[in-house]
Amino acid sequence: MTTPSDVPSRRLDFLTYAPRSGSTHVARLVAETFPHVLVVPEFRLPEFLLTLGDSRLRRTDSVHRHRLLESDRQLVTSLGLEQRDLRQIALQDGVGVVELLTLVVDAYERRRGGCTERVLLKLGRAAAFGDSILALSPGTTFLHCLRDGRAVVSSLMRTGKAYAVGETMGRDDLVWSARQWTRQLDAVGRLESEHPGSVVTLRYEELVAGPDAAVAGLVRVFGSPASETTSVPFSVGVVETALHPLAEHRTLSERASAWRQELSPDDGTVVEHLMGEHLAAAGYQAHYATGVPRRRVAWLVWRVRARHLVLQVRYLVRRGAQYRRQPRLVLRHLAVLHRLRRPQ
Repeated sequence: MTTPSDVPSRRLDFLTYAPRSGSTHVARLVAETFPHVLVVPEFRLPEFLLTLGDSRLRRTDSVHRHRLLESDRQLVTSLGLEQRDLRQIALQDGVGVVELLTLVVDAYERRRGGCTERVLLKLGRAAAFGDSILALSPGTTFLHCLRDGRAVVSSLMRTGKAYAVGETMGRDDLVWSARQWTRQLDAVGRLESEHPGSVVTLRYEELVAGPDAAVAGLVRVFGSPASETTSVPFSVGVVETALHPLAEHRTLSERASAWRQELSPDDGTVVEHLMGEHLAAAGYQAHYATGVPRRRVAWLVWRVRARHLVLQVRYLVRRGAQYRRQPRLVLRHLAVLHRLRRPQ
């Protein structure tokens, strides 16, 4: 058994994004271009640990730590860790958030092979935890993947969930899907305002137009590629492969504007209304709502909001049935949601 001082903490940077913003393409680009950077697939444990808090985590025993690790199934499905890895990590007494994440990253790197200098954790809501992360790891950089919000909503409404058969990532709910994008922009905006220089934004549209500009931005974060280092390829877990049909291929430039054909005029009008000034602030122009009478917009928005309430109830009922035998996991997710909605 080791003590906290025996666990070297590593520099952890974060990839933050709204769902369906091209983060997998960015992760692959970083792994291929910067061999000295280990890109770790997304898993939920960082959110659980940051919600629990560093001081409370240090006071936990091995049983509690093992439960924390087991509550995140993506450690197995995405990172490929085994139960013996989780048990070994849980035995480390007195570790804080950064040290425990370092142990997970080291176990993942041993499974994948390689020896890297930097670590990029793929965590969509990292910006929302920005204050806590920077308090524990000053100097952390947040690489923000930004994509047109209408494209994000269109993709969410059409992509099935990896862990819930028959459901889409957007819950078939325009209101909920639009909020995923606006809340991410709000979180990034607060982070940039309170911690200038901590965020580097990479636009999806620029990435699909050509990777050269994107690589130039990444050099600001990771420095020049270390050619003498063997890279660790980035790949998504088997369960989540269906979410990323283009993950092993170069992004098609047509995807940048595919939302224009995928969203109906009515849905597009509602999405643009829900996103409001966020679209313009992010540099995107209105496409659907221009020239639509106000009464028509009000009616469309009211109808979608009413449907949103019904869908929310249905979703909670389904989730309640699914997690009725996992009360600890439910409480953990509720704690994360409470933490995210707490004023920063």
